[in-house]
Amino acid sequence: GPTCRPFGLLDIQFKVFLDRRHLCRRLRDRALSNPGKKTLLFFISVTAILLLYFCFREASGTIQALLLLLFFFPIALENRFFRFLNHPVLLLLGEISYSIYLLHAILLYFIFSVCFPKWIDPSIPPVIFWSTMPMMAILTVIISFFSYALIEKPCMRWGKRLAS
Repeated sequence: GPTCRPFGLLDIQFKVFLDRRHLCRRLRDRALSNPGKKTLLFFISVTAILLLYFCFREASGTIQALLLLLFFFPIALENRFFRFLNHPVLLLLGEISYSIYLLHAILLYFIFSVCFPKWIDPSIPPVIFWSTMPMMAILTVIISFFSYALIEKPCMRWGKRLAS
């Protein structure tokens, strides 16, 4: 006879979730099976981010969100832009990104408030202020690398040993 299934709706939602994963996998396989499709996805993605950068003053909005979707969609499909994202420097930046996130504001505050407070004076030409940003980025990456290597990575190993 018929069985009572109080979680029938959850079963349906779970099946839809699994079907969606299967659909995404099929879509990825189809989109990335042809080198021409990879190239098209790459150019759509780059065009979308360039349009976003050059055509909009506001960061939020429906069109901006759609352009960001067009930019990130190929990445979500694991299109690595001709292996560009597999470059060792970019992989290293990905590894140390949490350290960069944690340290960049502290470094900016320290440099502009303690070391060179006159640089944030409104009378200083913006070109002087903005010319320091590449140096700040390099300094942040270097300090973040050492923070990752000397603090974050050993702590992750220690945490894995504790968990096992």
